Amino acid sequence: MSKLVYNELYKLFHKRSTKLYFVLVFLLLTLSLVIVLKFDNSEEIESNYDINYQQSIIDSYKDRNDLNDDEKSDYLGALVEHDKLSLIKEKGIKRNSPEEAYVKDNMSQLFYSKNFIIVYGYTTDVNNRTLDDINAEIDKEIKKLEELDPIAVIKDELSTLNKEIVCLDIKSEFCDKYFDIYKKVLEYRIEMNIPKSYNAASMELERYLTEYPSYLQYEKDKGRIKEEEKDTYNEIISFNKTMEYKIEHKLLTQSSVVQPNMVEIVSSGLTDMSIFIVIGLIMIGASVLSEEFEKGTVKLLLVKPFTRNKILISKIIASIIMIVIFCLYVTVLNTVSSIIYNNYLGMSFIYSLCEYNFSLHKVVEYNIFNYYILTFISQMIYFIMLDLIVICFSTLTTSTAISISFGFGLFIGTGILTEFVQKFKWIPLLPMYTSDMINVFFGQPPTYKILTLPVHVFFNIFYVILFIGLAMFIFKKKDIKNQ
Repeated sequence: MSKLVYNELYKLFHKRSTKLYFVLVFLLLTLSLVIVLKFDNSEEIESNYDINYQQSIIDSYKDRNDLNDDEKSDYLGALVEHDKLSLIKEKGIKRNSPEEAYVKDNMSQLFYSKNFIIVYGYTTDVNNRTLDDINAEIDKEIKKLEELDPIAVIKDELSTLNKEIVCLDIKSEFCDKYFDIYKKVLEYRIEMNIPKSYNAASMELERYLTEYPSYLQYEKDKGRIKEEEKDTYNEIISFNKTMEYKIEHKLLTQSSVVQPNMVEIVSSGLTDMSIFIVIGLIMIGASVLSEEFEKGTVKLLLVKPFTRNKILISKIIASIIMIVIFCLYVTVLNTVSSIIYNNYLGMSFIYSLCEYNFSLHKVVEYNIFNYYILTFISQMIYFIMLDLIVICFSTLTTSTAISISFGFGLFIGTGILTEFVQKFKWIPLLPMYTSDMINVFFGQPPTYKILTLPVHVFFNIFYVILFIGLAMFIFKKKDIKNQ
């Protein structure tokens, strides 16, 4: 058997289509990286585009005296955004910096008041400030901006924290808990040196505060959650439990943006880049046996001292090994290109990712390697199932072209069938759904209620036996006299 497998792998590696596959995937990923590195000044382009866009709105309204209320609102909004973006560009403020957040959050109201007077032709704003008064305040804020100590701003907020203001829009029954969390987040920002900005760590903390009231409400009502609310409920519970864990273990830092990105970069080689793997496995699965019939070499196989079953099994094993090689190849290329693009060269790979495990009812911490291994195994089940189906079909048709078309039709059709799950409850029991086990591997709620772990395991074993058995039966009955 091992000799048969070796021979099959040798043939597969020396096929022109296999060599072409490796070269094309390499060229596509390399070309995309080169294009992105050469032309990716997206931050500057986006900034200029936003300013120019706001300016175009301003130009269309500024000389008109007949603006209606909606147009005045648009005009006012464009002026405010233009002032903020122009100040950011003038001062050379970096994207996602505390200074950017200060301009957009702390100075927004001043820019609004200033332009409110201009658009509506008033002499003062709602606080009885004249245009000169507001411009003087803006100048003071710009001076503060130039000498900004973002952590000192958080310390000032903490020292003057008022429960009534913090809980202004919070239900009274949740006020004490929310105030404690709000205070805890400010203290965590100071301890871990995380200023208010638009970077990943700061945005996660802001989202934590925003969603915490919903989390408290869901925890209170968890026994009465409607079916259509389950996904939202699970997402909020998962995020808040994970944030509690990160804060408790001090895992969220200014540089923590790197942490999830590295895990996502490696795992995306199997998920986001799966189309490349699917192309490769369909190409192999559709041709591994059918080409023997098309070229007439099947007769040479059968004169050797091996049974048809052994020949077929060796081809299946060889195709699975090729799928593993395709997965590793695509993942490595994707990881290297992403590291180069994100300037992560020379960095350590020992980062962890935290996810709430609904099966264990706790947050689980994965390092980059065990997270990838679990993702790899879960995706391999799906790829192998697709490969077995294509091999079984190619054994029946003995046509590489028809089998390739069938493979892609099956892959695309899975997404189309998803739209009919509500009407036909049995659809998730089809092999392309039962073999998708990534949620189960990470303890996430199943995509479909019926797909519990025992159901996944039972049907996957059933389908593997079914497709291999069918392929053996068909191959055994094939008449090769006329081949």
